[in-house]
Amino acid sequence: MKIIGLTGGIGSGKSTVASIFSYLGIAVYDSDYQAKKLYSDTKVQSAVMALLGANSYVNGIPDNAFISSKVFSDLNVLSQLNAIIHPAVKLDFANWALERKRKRDSWILKESALLIETKAYEDCDSIITVCAPEEMRIHRVMRRNSITREEVKRRVENQIKEDDRIPFADFIITNDEKSFLIPQILKIFNHLNSSLGNSNS
Repeated sequence: MKIIGLTGGIGSGKSTVASIFSYLGIAVYDSDYQAKKLYSDTKVQSAVMALLGANSYVNGIPDNAFISSKVFSDLNVLSQLNAIIHPAVKLDFANWALERKRKRDSWILKESALLIETKAYEDCDSIITVCAPEEMRIHRVMRRNSITREEVKRRVENQIKEDDRIPFADFIITNDEKSFLIPQILKIFNHLNSSLGNSNS
């Protein structure tokens, strides 16, 4: 079974791309979503509270606004938080991938905004990168999350630049609201099925 990484900067539309692959029958592991779920893991919760304080959780539920305010203003704290979360995600993905292998999937998608930054790409057989102009990405996130331009810019700056992400890509999808998205996805889907075989349901 092959692991195909799917990445892109915040607001690039990688989650939309992932949902289309899922509709086509490909199993998708959403690293960002799973990371949020893992905040409720007992060991993760203890480590996060030790790092950020008791106020990082309210009645056992992570206070995302509080956590964000702590990490996005201090890269050192962000790095320490990532050192807690990323190993937990890596283990969770390994268990999930093993289950998909038992189901005889030929290939699966690992969706992650930080695929390159966390070096998770090293475990992938190929990488798909979703690209979009930075201004378009900023406006998408402002609309989606109802946050200010400055807040989005801080998040963008915590990710590597698109020009640094592209060299890792085996496939590039352009999501600029000018290029048709589905034909690009289908081309990659058909290529991977042809080269890897398809036992995916």
